[in-house]
Amino acid sequence: MNISIIYESSWRNSFLAGNNNQALPKKGRAYVGSSSALKKAGEVTKCSITQSTVLGVLCRLIGDQRKLYQARTSDHFFFDKMLDRIRWVDEPDEWEERVFLRNKTGSFAPHGFCGALNLEHPLLVDERAAKLWGILALTPSDLIHFILEDKPMPSWACHDPEQIAARFTEVEKLKDKAISKADFDKTITILGSALVDFKIQTFDKLNWKSLYCAALYLRIHRLKQTGLDFGSLLKKKENISGISVNNFTPADFLAQFSTSGKKKRQWGNPYELDTFKKGEGRQTHMLTKARGKLIISLDIDKEEACYLKSLIDAAGVSAFSLGKKGLAYVSRISV
Repeated sequence: MNISIIYESSWRNSFLAGNNNQALPKKGRAYVGSSSALKKAGEVTKCSITQSTVLGVLCRLIGDQRKLYQARTSDHFFFDKMLDRIRWVDEPDEWEERVFLRNKTGSFAPHGFCGALNLEHPLLVDERAAKLWGILALTPSDLIHFILEDKPMPSWACHDPEQIAARFTEVEKLKDKAISKADFDKTITILGSALVDFKIQTFDKLNWKSLYCAALYLRIHRLKQTGLDFGSLLKKKENISGISVNNFTPADFLAQFSTSGKKKRQWGNPYELDTFKKGEGRQTHMLTKARGKLIISLDIDKEEACYLKSLIDAAGVSAFSLGKKGLAYVSRISV
């Protein structure tokens, strides 16, 4: 028995974790098609016609609309005894297309606009805040002297959180070590003993942004020893949102100043990934679509074939999906 199926615009990529052969997690399948997830994986996830696809199509044609894993685990799965007698041939015509995918869970935009900012926030106008942000006004050389010798430092009354974020961006780009190996070792020792969560660095991979973040908390530590209380400025865990001992996250930092009180969510992105291969250059991988013909062959006797055809005729399925978003229909059934 042969079943010929014509299909159009069948998506050949996956952007959800897990698969349809498993029960859905309580919170649904995780979205893995974001720009950051694709870069982390280093490739787009390609899919093809598999046995599960074919079984799903056959179940749909006879009117069984359950998830495939539900049908296969039921007491009477119609195609259970035919699994080793089902073959298929896919004849696709593929092309790539830039498609904007909608992420229903929503993810936070790491550098997105977060709305109007509250410039009267205590972290901007309080006198104690000026003592903290003075760390960012230091040059790399002065920063090391502050850590090693606890020298007096200038205050910096900054009333613009975006200026603070911009300063962290500046120090992240610093390449000049501006410090000797001996002073570096002393600096790491001081920060490691004063700050429990500080991650030890190596001299050849000096990270200035991390040192400025750590120096900020070292400043808080030292000022506390003088009796200055930062309770109302810091969160319950005695930190500043968006600034850890080792790193600075712009979205988390600016969100606390937003008048909406929230970080900006992004609800989708183009499904594409840029890669570079030596000898081939830059390549842009996008979502793959396909049109073509799928021929399903069942090695069964004529009586079984006629019965299966009667079930398909009775179900009367005119069109159905093949793969994600694909539209398909049966063009011919030969027994």
